[in-house]
Amino acid sequence: MTKPRWPQEPKRVLLEASKERLQDAKALFKVKRYGGTVYLAGYVIECLLKAAICEYLRVKQLPNQYTVHNLESLLVASGLKDALRASPMLAKYFDVILEWTVTMRYRGAIVRAEDARKFMEAVTEVRLWLLSKRK
Repeated sequence: MTKPRWPQEPKRVLLEASKERLQDAKALFKVKRYGGTVYLAGYVIECLLKAAICEYLRVKQLPNQYTVHNLESLLVASGLKDALRASPMLAKYFDVILEWTVTMRYRGAIVRAEDARKFMEAVTEVRLWLLSKRK
């Protein structure tokens, strides 16, 4: 089996995917599906970080070494770590987001409403900041 290729315009695709995952997470929150809310909201940040990596490296396609789900390593690769960590509030929000892991898909994780709300707040703030850094 061959590894799937990334689309020609991954930055555009990644940005679009981040919007869709945010809509999905909000819809799940509304119907009190908090585990799914957090799981999908984590992809909002992952997609935006991958788009930021494309911008930072000035490439059209995300290099294969960045097709990971580790948000901390993606933040470093985006060139935005120092700027994000320079803001105590953003750093606090990002630390909340770092609780996310792709393996959440395998768990029937019980997520409390308040935890999901805090996670969505963190995703909203970091998302806005990442979008403000676009070139």
